Amino acid sequence: MNRNDFILLAILNAKEAVDSMSGLAIRDIYDEDIGIKMNTYQKKLTRLRKNGYVNIGFRDGHANTYYITKKGIKTLESHKKGSV
Repeated sequence: MNRNDFILLAILNAKEAVDSMSGLAIRDIYDEDIGIKMNTYQKKLTRLRKNGYVNIGFRDGHANTYYITKKGIKTLESHKKGSV
């Protein structure tokens, strides 16, 4: 994982996107300008999903939503403590 992955996890966690009902669409995450191009978000979120850190929630219109999983929260907390 890299810095931007942790930032994406932190955004999902801070905005309480922790289950399928509270997931955020990419456009909602993108509002937090972290210096990543819009199309890169999809790639990063797909990789985080494949590794179990985020999951897809209910759709918002035509857009997927994403939320942080328990594994993602645990990893984020460990990183904040400096043990990752």
